Amino acid sequence: MNYLTVDIYDQFQCIADRCPNTCCTNWTILMDDATCQKMIEHENELEIRAKDWLVKENGVISVKNKNNRCPMLTENNLCKVVLRLGPQYLCDTCRTYPRMSRQYGSFMEEYLLMSCPEVIHMLMQKETVDILLTNDHLAEGDPCFTDLYLFEANVRTHIFQILKYKQSISLSARLFLAFTVLNEAVQMYQNGCPDSGVFEKNCSSIQMLPYIEKQLSFILNDVQRFDIIKQALHIFYNDFTPHKRFNELIQNAIQYFNERGIDQYKEDIQKFKETCCVSFQNFYTNYWICHIFSDLISIPDYQRSKEIFIYDAVEFAFIQTISLVSYVNKGVLDKSEYSYVISCFARAFEHNHSFRSQLMEEIQKNNLISAAGLLMFIIS
Repeated sequence: MNYLTVDIYDQFQCIADRCPNTCCTNWTILMDDATCQKMIEHENELEIRAKDWLVKENGVISVKNKNNRCPMLTENNLCKVVLRLGPQYLCDTCRTYPRMSRQYGSFMEEYLLMSCPEVIHMLMQKETVDILLTNDHLAEGDPCFTDLYLFEANVRTHIFQILKYKQSISLSARLFLAFTVLNEAVQMYQNGCPDSGVFEKNCSSIQMLPYIEKQLSFILNDVQRFDIIKQALHIFYNDFTPHKRFNELIQNAIQYFNERGIDQYKEDIQKFKETCCVSFQNFYTNYWICHIFSDLISIPDYQRSKEIFIYDAVEFAFIQTISLVSYVNKGVLDKSEYSYVISCFARAFEHNHSFRSQLMEEIQKNNLISAAGLLMFIIS
């Protein structure tokens, strides 16, 4: 088997009670049958009957939260199962999160979800994140399927090269070029000539980045971004019920957009870019590499790939917007609060399908499924 892995994958360790946004709250936790049986057998040690905190509906077992908290979570945010029985008694969900994997023939991809604050912290600490390739033994897969996977993997690798190219080049320019590379790859596939070696060998497009950056000043539209984000914040607030701290940050952002005009917004963005964004440039690159690696970029299903790209941009815009408002209100952007905001939005975007559907309708209505549309959301 061949393994493609984010280089921080094996380094990750849960920080337990030190986590600012624990995965044991405000989330539905699924449990496998074997672990459920163990919880029944050890009711005395846990001091709670399994039927009082586990529920089975349509063959699916889940944890019945109390006040949005897992009943196994102590007041000090430690797990009773681990404390009283040991980590080997954790269910599959709790044992593996935030680690994820998926298999394509003889290739296994392993990545981390950014809804975990510690993952965000690790990405902030690294100068650059890499994708590692290892193998134990080669498993035979469908040759046709493997050829398509290798083509998609090489396209993705070329996108990573673009994102890593010279931090002095704006993130907007790098993402614009990455999106156009995806378009080129789709055209090759549709014309029946997907060549895995083309993007691996051809780096000439990267040399266009300074020119692209210069031209972007004529494309970016702060007014449209202001209007879309303002509408989307209301959709998000009405459709998602986060915990109190995050709720206050969303309310502050809504108040900001209601009270401030576009001119003040432009001025605040400029200050935000000159102060906060400069120190997070490496993180922005790491963030996008991990997002593109973890999200399924499918060349045959191009419409979905475009939507994923744009959707990731909108999530990033939400993160930057909430952080911008926090910076304006406090005069400083605290790194711990920044990672908290990112993990909250990642969690909401991963699971809030209703909001995602409404947001995509708004984006399509405004004709933003394009490279230019992508750029309207980026604040970096």
